[in-house]
Parts: sequence; C-alpha cells; structure tokens
Amino acid sequence: MKKRFVALFFLANVAVAQSPVKLDINAFETKLNQTPTAQLVDVRTPGEFTNGHLKNALNVDFRNEAFRERVAKLNKKQPVFVYCLSGGRSAAAVEVLRESGFTEVYELQGGFAKWSGANKVFEKNETATSSAAKAWSKTDFDQLIASDKPVLIDFFAPWCAPCQKMLPTIEQFKTTYQNRLKIETLNFDDNRALAQQLGIDEIPTLVIYQNSKLLWRGIGFMPAEMLQKAIEEQLAKAK
Repeated sequence: MKKRFVALFFLANVAVAQSPVKLDINAFETKLNQTPTAQLVDVRTPGEFTNGHLKNALNVDFRNEAFRERVAKLNKKQPVFVYCLSGGRSAAAVEVLRESGFTEVYELQGGFAKWSGANKVFEKNETATSSAAKAWSKTDFDQLIASDKPVLIDFFAPWCAPCQKMLPTIEQFKTTYQNRLKIETLNFDDNRALAQQLGIDEIPTLVIYQNSKLLWRGIGFMPAEMLQKAIEEQLAKAK
C-alpha cells in the first residue's frame, strides 16, 4: 500500500511538472529573472522579432515548418519561457514543447503586446528601420477622430495574417463608404505608443469614432458581412 502511495505521489508530481504554466507579465518577468538557466523563446516571425523582443530571446518562428526541429535542440532539463504577440501561437507552441518532453514550460499571458504595452523593457534590433516618421501622435489622432463624419480606424500589422486577410475588405469599404465614413489604417508596430494610450494590445483592432467619441470597437478577424453590419449599425446611430 505504501509503495502504491509513493508511486501515485510521484506520478502526480510528474504530471504537475509537465503542465505548462501561464503567467501574467509581472509574474513572468519575476520568474524569468529568478531562473538563471531560462531558455527564452519568441515564436513570432523574424519581422516581428526585429521590431522588438525580450532581451536574450531566441527567435523560433512557430509557423516555420522547421519549428519542431529547432525547439528539439533546446535543453529539455532546463525551463523554457515562451511568448508570441498576444497568446495564440505561444499556446500552440507550448503544446508542441509539452509533447516533445519539456517538463517546465512558462507562457507569457497576453504576449509581447501586453509586455510592451505595460512599458516593460525590450530590445529592438539596430538594423530595424526607424518608424518615427510613420508614427501618429496622440494630437494627430485626436484631430482625426474629432470629425463630424464617422471615422473607422484599423490597427493592423504586415505580419498579422488576420489583418492581411481583412485588408482587401477595408480597401473596398473605402470606396463603398467614401461619402459616409472616413477609413484609416494604422500600422500597430509603428504606433505602439498610441495603441498603448488607447488600450489596444491585440490586432486586428478596429474602432469607429465620431466627434471624438468612441462608438464601437471590434477585435479579431471579421468577415466582410460582419464588419459591414457593424458599420451600418453605427452609421445609423450617427445620423
């Protein structure tokens, strides 16, 4: 009986050890700093990584077909810390790591968007092109949304697949609604400071303003019909 209890206790502890842990930005930062053997993995694209990443992070693109092969080279006996932009890819990456036999895995809840939005320290490659000229100031933004004519603003990024999937619809709607709605697209990477001020830490995020008042906010991919319905509803209220 005692042997059975010990065996069950051991198996329970192994199960716990193999369960990935999701940590908020502060807990993640603390745990990372307290772990000298930490293996920090950024599973975003190289383009995202170049625009900003946590210090000492290794870039292993989850969407790359060689992902499993590359993470297999990590030390399974040492803790792995994983993050992406907002949590989708890191969650999938964590499952791959778990299946590959990694026993101590920590995931950053909310990803790099939450991290950078909270003004946590991160690095940017020196070769990254400066985007200061492309960035909107809060003053620029306030002038835009002060319009009597409703304004739709799409926060996107070139590397964001859902954003890219929606762009043809956004461009089409610029013509469809040219007399009723002004539409602007803002690059999330170029406007992180503004996004932070607006509480935007996920993309795509679309917002509609009129006379400086926020009328509507939508997060995530939306089919053309769904977006059109939301626009029509807000335009009806704005009359």
